[in-house]
Amino acid sequence: LAEVAKQMPKDSLYLKEWDYQNGKLKFTVVSSGQLSSSFVVKKVQDIAWFKNVQALPGTDSTTLTLTMEVLPNSETALLANKTEGSGDVGKLEKSGPAVPPLPKS
Repeated sequence: LAEVAKQMPKDSLYLKEWDYQNGKLKFTVVSSGQLSSSFVVKKVQDIAWFKNVQALPGTDSTTLTLTMEVLPNSETALLANKTEGSGDVGKLEKSGPAVPPLPKS
């Protein structure tokens, strides 16, 4: 959640509540003004630790609830290496554990 806070406006948005269970995170943010759900979803999607980020429909334009899946540590580390590195897939494959290929059907 600290990474989410870094991506949001500092003076107009705060975390109201959150819930994490079984790899699923749900949190609600409140703003002093109207919130753009597409802006908030994009900012959260930009964090390599989350996937399937969705804004839940609401009736108040100053409150937004988001749901997402939190990636396991191994996936997060791989994504962080991939975005920080040169994008050389071969380099990533050499640095990680060997994984046998899937059998052909």
